[in-house]
Order: sequence, then C-alpha cells, then structure tokens
Amino acid sequence: MSKPFVILPLAITLLAAAGSMGADREPITTVLYDPNEVQPYVSYLKAHAKQPVEYVLKLFESHDLVILAERTHSETTQWDFIYELTAAPRFTEQVGHVFTEYGSVSQQQSLEQLMTTGDLGEEEVGRRVITILRNFPTHPHGWHNNNFFDYLKKLYELNQSLAVDERIKLYFCDVPWQWEGKTKEDYDLFWKTQMPKRDQIMANHIVSKFREILASDSKRKKALVIMNTRHAFRTGGNSIADYLFGNSTAECLFRVFPKTAANVMLNMKAAYFKGVSERSMTHVLIQDGKWDAAFWILGNSPSAFDFEDSPFGKDRFDLHSAFARFGGLKYEDVFTGMIFYQPLGSHLVASDIPGYYDEEFKQTVLRRAQLVGGEDHDRIARFLQGVETDSDVRKKREERTARRLWHRLEFKIGSRPVKPNIRLSDKQAPVESSRPVKVDAAAGERLPSGKEIIDLSTGDAD
Repeated sequence: MSKPFVILPLAITLLAAAGSMGADREPITTVLYDPNEVQPYVSYLKAHAKQPVEYVLKLFESHDLVILAERTHSETTQWDFIYELTAAPRFTEQVGHVFTEYGSVSQQQSLEQLMTTGDLGEEEVGRRVITILRNFPTHPHGWHNNNFFDYLKKLYELNQSLAVDERIKLYFCDVPWQWEGKTKEDYDLFWKTQMPKRDQIMANHIVSKFREILASDSKRKKALVIMNTRHAFRTGGNSIADYLFGNSTAECLFRVFPKTAANVMLNMKAAYFKGVSERSMTHVLIQDGKWDAAFWILGNSPSAFDFEDSPFGKDRFDLHSAFARFGGLKYEDVFTGMIFYQPLGSHLVASDIPGYYDEEFKQTVLRRAQLVGGEDHDRIARFLQGVETDSDVRKKREERTARRLWHRLEFKIGSRPVKPNIRLSDKQAPVESSRPVKVDAAAGERLPSGKEIIDLSTGDAD
C-alpha cells in the first residue's frame, strides 16, 4: 500500500453516495441465467444452509478463532448482523472476545475507559465514540462511517446490561499511531516502515492478545476477528497470492492456529482494477451473478454454509482481480464458508455521523492533511468545503440515513450471464447442465420469473 491511496475509503464512500442519489430512475442490472447451471447451488442451499448466527456459533464449537471478511468499509447492514451475532447469549457466554481491523492499538485505552465507565447518557457515549474514531490512523479524517459508530454505541449499551464477566471485550488491531505532535517526516516514516507490514502487525497483535486469553482464567477462550475483504483471505501458501498481498492477516493467523481457525466471507461484489491503480477500481458480480440468482430463487433469505464439498466452494475464486487472474484458487481454498446477509440491492452506506465534522475538527483534519501533502491534501480540503456543520443541516443528514450502495438486480432465464470486466482466460467453465431446458424466449414470449421456475431449477435432487 502506498501513500497516494491514503483516502481511498473516503473516495469510495463519496463516489458510492454520488452514484446512488439524484437519479431519475433506479439503475437495474438484468442477470440472465440458466436454471440448470444454478440448480446445484439451490439444492445445496436447501440441504445445508443454516441461519448465519447459528452457523458462526456452530463454527465456534470446533474453532477458537473465526475470521469474518467484511464488505466495503462503509456498508451498514453487515454491522447489523455483527451486532446480532455478538449480542447472542451463546456468544456472550462462550466467546466474548472481538478483534477488529478498525482502530489503532494506540486507542485501546480510550476504548476500555469508555466500556468500563457506567451510567453514561447516550449523548456522552456518542461524544466519546466520535473522539475515538477521529483518532484512527492512516486517514486524516479518522473514521467517519456510521456503521462502526453505531456498533460501538450499541456495544456499550449491551455491556451495561451484562454481568461484568459476560461483557464483550473488544480489541483494536490496527498499527500504532498518534496524530498529536506528528510531523510530515513522522508520517512519511510511518508509511514507509509500518504500513507495508500492516497485515503482519495486526496478526501479531491478535496472536499475542489471544495467547493471553488462552492462558488466563477466563471461561471464554474464543474470539471473533473482523477484517475487511483481502485481510481475511487465506492464501494457503499460494506463492503468487502471498506475493501480491504480502501475507494477509488471516493467512498469518492460520499459520499460527492451523487447526483452530476458520474464516467466513459475507456476500458482496467482486473488486476488479481497470488498471494498476486502486483508484480505477470497478465491481462485478461474483460468478457472473450465478450465486446471486441462487440466493434470489430461495427468496434472499439469510443463510450460511461451508464451502467444502459444495458447488460454491469448487468455483474459481474471483472476489478479487489479482487472485482471479494469477492465483488459480477456488473459494474453498480461500474461505471456510460464506454468509449471505441482505442481497446486493439492499446494501447501504452511510458516512455522515451527526456532529462528527464540527469547525474545530475540520481545522484539525486540514492540519493532518498537510502531513499527507500533494493531491490528497487538496482532495481533503475540497471535501471539507462541502461538509456542512450547521445544526439544521446535520439534522437533515441524520434524517436522510443510509444510501443504497449497489443498484438492484433483476433475474431472468436467459442464454448468457452478465459478463464482468475480466479476461475470458480468467473465467472458469460453467457447471455442466444435467438436463436440457429452454432458456431463450421466442419473440414476444414472456420469460418466467424465478418463483415460477423453482421446481424446474431444483427438481427432486434433494
């Protein structure tokens, strides 16, 4: 990772918000699919899928660490699921520990002071959480995504309702960094020495703290680890994947805990680079929308399942362009399992925490941006010019809530799937159809909906 990409999450957030607002008509992608090709996936889900919370808790029966691969940082619904999981009685009783990529280890003391101080009002909790988020590392603006802000507030309230020995222990994992008193030389050295080793640093922190937990007298000796996308990939010793990603945090953890770690991906879109720059990222459907069609046929119900011995697991890993093009890995090589929670068209983003950008903090961000310099400084300055701090505007922002991240998908039987921005040589051949089925409509003929072809697509296989 290099300094020119320092405000990438901010840029993605702004682009996503701009693309999802102001349109006269909601954009739709039509996914044309062959029912015979989708049928094995539907049958597997019907036979093996579990409720997501139950699935993760079941994993903890045989694993000590479960690593969850988060979607785009600002997506909100995934954190609804994460809170549902961590608030489950079995989680608080049997697991109790959560590690997050978010948050520098330098902010751990502030987090613990918050979580151990009782009887704070909602406004004071929000104020303290904002202070913590403003001091997250790498980005001059800190971390202004609503999902983690809301999660920390809800976690505080949850912990206040629990006995002390049942409270959730949250640990920040990101690289050590304090903005106060830093010079440009300090910042440049930080990016040169710390950021290239970021995955290893985060893994080392988790290993060290988790070994303390294992050696303690706590009855809870398991932990959930939340990492964003590629930090949760397991490369399995694939030399090209290791070279491209410098050994992910998950891969480092698997090497230390090979038999007691598991990793699970949340459903999302795949990330593809149009060129060598991360700024030219585009997104496509996993497996050309075949997986999304299978979930849709079953009503987009929340579900979770193992990749091993499944048609999903046998598909070539195409969640990230570098892996798809050079890694030659399958999904079962990279992840233990998958959670489907909300279809793509229901994914939401929000990065407008009320009261986050007051005038004093805007000036703080500008001073920090001087450490970054160049185009990134100018981009941050332009962004801050558009941030309103007037209380009425903030109130309107709060009422506006989240915006749609991805547009809606429409599914129809057809002769070909949606084609992603990927070379044909990188694509895996489709599953062979077990029986012929009409997939093209004659002129003027209405194509059946997914609901109408459930029996056709699933048959009596299960």
